[in-house]
Amino acid sequence: MLPDVIKHNQLNFDIVKRKVEVKYDAVDQEVKEIWDDKRQLPELVVHVGVHGEAKCIHLEKCATNGFCKQDFSLKTLCDPVVSLENSGKCAILETKLNIDKIVKELNENYQPMFKASCDVGSYLCGYIYLKSLDRCRERVIFIHVPPIDKPYSSEETSRALMKIIEKCLSELKV
Repeated sequence: MLPDVIKHNQLNFDIVKRKVEVKYDAVDQEVKEIWDDKRQLPELVVHVGVHGEAKCIHLEKCATNGFCKQDFSLKTLCDPVVSLENSGKCAILETKLNIDKIVKELNENYQPMFKASCDVGSYLCGYIYLKSLDRCRERVIFIHVPPIDKPYSSEETSRALMKIIEKCLSELKV
């Protein structure tokens, strides 16, 4: 439901939407495609996943390294602690976006439906976030949204995602 273009500070930014299979190999391929485009690095990468127990929208601050669950193709990783291209076998990576500030401003100016979180999980949400953070911590965020209509409609969630994107772009000063 997000538009294809967002206007921020008199500039147009394309919103490229991708649906990623719940498979380690698919995540690896998507992260590679996002970050290895030599023509232009993305201004901002926003990963979004559904959190079945969330009652609000979680903006994730970090991803921890440790993945032992099977993906949808029944594959597990050979080593649950991933050796990253740039960060090796680090335990945790954090976004450099000021998540606390973004959440505070959103809750004050929009509606109190946002929460800063340090629990992206140890499944594919955490895996894609860790892989992207390894590529660039300055402009990556992961957002967990609750299931549709529990409590927000698709339209409300879409509007909230747009507000988050705008705040992140402001944080990046683009």
